[in-house]
Amino acid sequence: GNREKHKTMSDKGSVPVKYLKKRKAPKEEHKPFIAAIRNRIRKNRANKVRVTRPEQFIQNNRKKETAKKKYFRTLDQKKVTLSKSVSKTLLFVIVVKSVDSLDPYSLRELKNLGLAGLYSASFVLLDNETLKSLLCLESYVAYGSPSLKNVRDLIYKRGYIMDTSGRTLLNNNQIIEDKFKQLDIICMEDLVHEIHTLGPNFNEITKKFLLTFTLTPPNGKKDKEFSVADRSGNQGNGINSIIEMMN
Repeated sequence: GNREKHKTMSDKGSVPVKYLKKRKAPKEEHKPFIAAIRNRIRKNRANKVRVTRPEQFIQNNRKKETAKKKYFRTLDQKKVTLSKSVSKTLLFVIVVKSVDSLDPYSLRELKNLGLAGLYSASFVLLDNETLKSLLCLESYVAYGSPSLKNVRDLIYKRGYIMDTSGRTLLNNNQIIEDKFKQLDIICMEDLVHEIHTLGPNFNEITKKFLLTFTLTPPNGKKDKEFSVADRSGNQGNGINSIIEMMN
């Protein structure tokens, strides 16, 4: 009877019964020692010293120096444009090309615009400082003047904020009222109006309240860059067709 029982148990699994019998769950008094060993292994991996070869060190420094020269060369080429004062305008900026290969200087400009990786987007106020960032990133971003309809659609569909529970969709007027009641902004439409008209609380809303927008890859192809990447740079009103395609 016992042999048949053991045989049946063995047939059900891939591990023979005689080995299963030898397996034992760790005793309660052993668990702290096991946890300590695992923590030590984890710390050792984290503190592992990585040795950089001399040739790799030289190569990295050359890349940084090249990137620095390219960045300042771009600014020098655009200095005529940058010397002119610009009228304050609402822009919507979208990253349309992978920024993995960007140099640290250009990445800093990307951060100044409130952008992160591919297909991230944000509302920005065009001024001389913003223009400098846009000119440095012209081949990586598309930007232009969004219509009132697209401003509204973006906020209603992809407006997120960060609260105590984490990243939260902005779909509740109460959230807005609690935050901006003293500024007479109490609902979604007030928020849309403040952004589209470049109201006095524009920076407070776009930089401190709303999170960076994350748009849908065109044609649903996450692994491919923007299908019309040649449309990078200033699109004017043409940015609206891009927003409609990716929102």
